[in-house]
Amino acid sequence: MRPAGAYFLLAALTVLCLLPFSGRAFHTDDTLFIWAAQNITKHPFNPYGFQLNWEFTQVRMSEVTQNPPLASYYMALAGSVVGWSERALHLAFLLPTLALVLGTYRLAQKFTRSPLLVAFATLLTPGLLVSVSSTMCDPMMLAIWMWAAILWIEGLEPQRPLFLAASALLLAVGELTKYFGASLILLLLAYSFARQRRVGSWAWYLLIPVAVLVGYELLTAKMYGHGLLSTAADFSRKRRLYVHATRTARALVGLSYTGGCTLPALAFAPFLWSRRQVVLGMLWSGLASLLIMRGWVGLGVPVGGPMAFITRHHHWFLISSHLILFIAARTRCRLAVPCIMGPGHICVYRVLELDHQCAQRASTHSRNRHSVGPAFGENP
Repeated sequence: MRPAGAYFLLAALTVLCLLPFSGRAFHTDDTLFIWAAQNITKHPFNPYGFQLNWEFTQVRMSEVTQNPPLASYYMALAGSVVGWSERALHLAFLLPTLALVLGTYRLAQKFTRSPLLVAFATLLTPGLLVSVSSTMCDPMMLAIWMWAAILWIEGLEPQRPLFLAASALLLAVGELTKYFGASLILLLLAYSFARQRRVGSWAWYLLIPVAVLVGYELLTAKMYGHGLLSTAADFSRKRRLYVHATRTARALVGLSYTGGCTLPALAFAPFLWSRRQVVLGMLWSGLASLLIMRGWVGLGVPVGGPMAFITRHHHWFLISSHLILFIAARTRCRLAVPCIMGPGHICVYRVLELDHQCAQRASTHSRNRHSVGPAFGENP
């Protein structure tokens, strides 16, 4: 398929996948980004200069948020133009998702003969579909991350200063959308050194996002009495100390995150693995699920209460179910697996995920963890 046709097909499928969920209610940390965006419309140079009720305590927003404000600036612009309803903001955040999927295709063209398949797998990854149905900063940062990498790779060989400068600026934008965007600096440094076996003039461009991050830390320290980057790092460190997980728990969490991001690849398991390997994978997955669900594996300090307990049951049951479905599909029709089971397990995941979100919102409302009223203009 020609690139123009592939771009059109990917854009259409992205809209088709996400449009039915554009009316999804705001939940969890969506409210933090919405409150910041509403404050930005009134005080554009002071995004976190307000107070809110968080966990039964009146606190400053600069002490609660652990993310930079660029996604909220984008939301403030969108909200001022199209309104603050769920559908309006979710449709506004569809644009970064389109950029992410199309950027994946563009980048994959440089490393594989099947870039369309890579873009499909990215779009249909359960973690991505759930994340892009929110109004938080993760998908936007990833889209910027992707295009920064594309411009850098295309500007490195042959060296094109304009591309490298644009990539560096996108890097700075990405890290001000979510701090993890800064991880691309080291990745591009390693990639460039591996390609050219030396540190060239391209390295100077990577100092631009570093300088922006330092300037952001100094500016927020002056505005709020503490640098927001160092505050987020300290929050992460304290969380690691608080959750005294066992090594088994850390290993399972790491494998869970890795596996959750690669679930669409299981659609090709019948073509890549023997029947014996697939059955062994199913058995190991089922055993792990049983041990965790029954509490026979020590995971350290229990965190989250009843809702977290239910979520863990859904999580491990779902992974085991995927393997069983793939094995069943292999015995029925090998060719149907990539066409049917891939989208099929996405639908199952979305139904379970939406069901859980409804229960989670009901539980959150009953505990009155924080009011959603300010998200609709009752409080900045």
